[in-house]
Amino acid sequence: MAQDLSEGEKTAIAFIYFITTLKEKGNKLDESILWIDDPISSFDTNHLFNAFVFLVKKCHSCKQLFITTHNFWFFKLVRDWMTKDGRRRESSFYVIDSFFIDSNRISTITEANKSIVDFHSEYHFLFSQIVKHYDKPVIDFETSYMLANAGRRVLESILTFKYPKTKDLRALINKTSFDTDKKERIYWFVQKFSHSDRIETHESIPDNLFSEGHNVIRDIVDLIKEVEPEHYQELVEIGS
Repeated sequence: MAQDLSEGEKTAIAFIYFITTLKEKGNKLDESILWIDDPISSFDTNHLFNAFVFLVKKCHSCKQLFITTHNFWFFKLVRDWMTKDGRRRESSFYVIDSFFIDSNRISTITEANKSIVDFHSEYHFLFSQIVKHYDKPVIDFETSYMLANAGRRVLESILTFKYPKTKDLRALINKTSFDTDKKERIYWFVQKFSHSDRIETHESIPDNLFSEGHNVIRDIVDLIKEVEPEHYQELVEIGS
């Protein structure tokens, strides 16, 4: 019996076992509806591609196939497989969004934004998520943490490209001519809530996140608009 398996190895064995049993007991694959949930969880990049190829080889002839994943790169592989050879009309892409109402977690399924369906960069998707919340007066805790991380990654991408000799995030932000106070607010917000090296116990932290999140998101979008107006406009058009 195999021992000391990693989580990725356990996932790979379970995935292979599931696929190989699909034709047992006379089951016909072309009459089967399959739902496969995140078959590449804990995989490294090499195993991700192997899992994808195995999936395509074994499941291409099933009657209907549902695949859910948190991994953007795996999504891209599946998306390109599903849309090639004129099969786009037979495929649909959705996003599961979660939010809270009176402390109850609510989930909705909506059509995926075209920024992740039509384009090949996670950058487009992250920007679309930030812009989507630009006019919202209140952003909940969970979304604020997500947007802090998304904002940091978008800023690092666009500013590193614009100022290739500068790598530190604070220095990158300071290179811009944007409002000084807003630059400070942006930096401390994304640094605190997307890059913390410890668990905060100060009771005002959630309050700060809740009250300032929507303001900082606006600042991030406005900074991008000021620094790269043409780039900003095309990103908006992609996600609209």
